[in-house]
Amino acid sequence: MKRLGVIAVLLATAYTARAADTHAPVYTLEECIDLGLEQAIRMRNARRDVEIAEAGITEARAAALPQASLSAQYERLDEATLAGRENRTVSGRLEQLLFAGGRVRSAVRAARAYRGLVSDGVDLSRASLIRDIRLGFHGVLLAREQVEVREQSVATLRDFVEDATAAYRAGAASEFDQLSAEVRLANERPALIDARNRLETAKRRFRDLVYLEPETFRLRGELAYRPFPYEYHELLSGIDARRPELRRQEDTIRLREADVAHARSEYFPEITAGGNYLFQKPDPYSFFLSDRGGWEDSWTLTLSAEWPIFTGLSRRARIAQRRLEVTKAEDTLRDLRRQVELEVRTQWLELKRAESLIDSTAKNVTRAERALEIARTRYRAGRGTQLEYTQANLDLSTARLQHVEALRDYADAEARLRYAAGLTRKERSDESEE
Repeated sequence: MKRLGVIAVLLATAYTARAADTHAPVYTLEECIDLGLEQAIRMRNARRDVEIAEAGITEARAAALPQASLSAQYERLDEATLAGRENRTVSGRLEQLLFAGGRVRSAVRAARAYRGLVSDGVDLSRASLIRDIRLGFHGVLLAREQVEVREQSVATLRDFVEDATAAYRAGAASEFDQLSAEVRLANERPALIDARNRLETAKRRFRDLVYLEPETFRLRGELAYRPFPYEYHELLSGIDARRPELRRQEDTIRLREADVAHARSEYFPEITAGGNYLFQKPDPYSFFLSDRGGWEDSWTLTLSAEWPIFTGLSRRARIAQRRLEVTKAEDTLRDLRRQVELEVRTQWLELKRAESLIDSTAKNVTRAERALEIARTRYRAGRGTQLEYTQANLDLSTARLQHVEALRDYADAEARLRYAAGLTRKERSDESEE
């Protein structure tokens, strides 16, 4: 009775879990990608970086605009000494940079290059997140398929136990045969439990990646083979414009070139025009010079130029440093191009390897299914053995697992190849999201 009670509790728990999963929200791969791009912290921070870069451009441009300031001062003097005299002063100043040897222009160019660099960083975060969501989605589908394979294996062994029990009761099999069948069924159940645990772990990891709100959810999709719509040479054509890393390195070169221009501006004078307007009550000591006691105003205009003649060769050294940084950035770009081409080639070969396994594993599943059918017929007719039956079931489970793993490997290889080639979501064909 105690054993029956435990079984009843387990069955009730499984039924409750399945019922909750049935009513859980369902997401496709496309919906998961949209949610991830909207809610992931890395994407939010990347978009904030773009806003920061935009503010940097405004800050760089500010140096070319007039600078205005206003100040006011009140001063109370010693009454005992100066008969309680007061000073009040209000002044305003306006300055305009007229010439700085291209320093402001280079600063704006550098800020724009930095904005482009940050924008490319957003595209890189977006592409990597889409890739990770695809891989996580495929991982959940694989874990779900593995559970189904294990469930099918348990169901087959359960039928085998029923056949062995019926044969034992009919006197056509021994008690050993019946017990052996029950043992094989019991030995298969831990694998099913492990598969279910891996599924829950994969779903939890995927939920954290996409920032899904519901604790329980389902994914609509299947691991299926669809031919890749691009040839290898098409993937390399125009890849400089598609890969964010390459665009970002090009922006880095432009940023370094702006640094060179900024360093060159130190060879030119800085010319500034300014004006002051002063509105004040006369100095407390003005009674020695004048009888006027009211407010007075005055103004001044200035034109100043500062030209560093000799700085100990520091300017030349700074320019040489900035030029070397440009050369380094250009070499890094060339090396990065080679790395990207190698990455595309590697993922292309991996895709072809996974593609070749799909057909062979599918044929193996067909053969294993036929072998199990023959073994079941032979056993029920009394011409086969338990070993044939259980071995055929094991071979079928192995073949099915290898096939779904091959499909997952192909889907993952395609996701990684699309990332390596810089293919956007608009350029992709229909995938295994449903």
